[in-house]
Amino acid sequence: MGPQTGRNKMMVVSGIPSARKKLDRAKFHLDELDRAVHAFREDSPYKFDMGSAGNEPYKPDFWIDVTVSEAPPVPNEWALITGDILTNLRGSLDHAVFPHIHRMKPDLDRKHIKYPIHDRKEQWEPKKPWFERAVRDVIGDSQPYRAADHGRHPLRVLRELVNMDKHRDLVIANYAVDDFQVAPQDFFRVVWRTVFLEEMVTGTRVARAHLQLVEAIEGHQWKEFHCWVDYGETIKVPDVNERFSLLGKMKTLVQFVGQLLNDLEQAGC
Repeated sequence: MGPQTGRNKMMVVSGIPSARKKLDRAKFHLDELDRAVHAFREDSPYKFDMGSAGNEPYKPDFWIDVTVSEAPPVPNEWALITGDILTNLRGSLDHAVFPHIHRMKPDLDRKHIKYPIHDRKEQWEPKKPWFERAVRDVIGDSQPYRAADHGRHPLRVLRELVNMDKHRDLVIANYAVDDFQVAPQDFFRVVWRTVFLEEMVTGTRVARAHLQLVEAIEGHQWKEFHCWVDYGETIKVPDVNERFSLLGKMKTLVQFVGQLLNDLEQAGC
């Protein structure tokens, strides 16, 4: 009896379709957050006191201090909506790689199958056998440790915020001043100006400017000057000494995950 030949068929399941459903859900919640934020801005503007004690006699220097005079509380629902965005983004990545990893490592406990996000190369190296080469290249290139400033890498930010949320420490947004400007005048120059990344609550000083007279003023004179602040919704990322725009950061994460899904699909995930 001669040799027999045959064709073996194996169904390969992709996680990309369900990953895109999770991404769409994140986008839905992002739109929800955007509407809530803009409604709050219209109904609950913050107010500030901007004042100066003037200069001391025969001294040219004076300062302007900006203090919050009215600060409506940020709605509690923002933290819940933000958590929904983050959870769906993380779930999108996990859905994308689950069938691929399960096929490559069928004995791996299902609870350990998730999209790897690592801050150090030695953490990523043991995961390489989980993926075929093209998919491995995409995932390896996406790792935070490859970035010069890995603390601000989108995947690290996503991981840290998701961890905050799932450990019952909601991702809370607050308002903070982004910029402080003083309108130019002929009688002074701006030495420096600064903003303080403080949560904007009533009575908090959030900005200051050092001004200097350009010529002596005889006697006592009242001078008018104009200044203004820009402020916005911010969130804090663990271990990063900086506040990020709430909507800006959520939009960045959604865009990053969307592009990553495209790259994974192109690689055959």
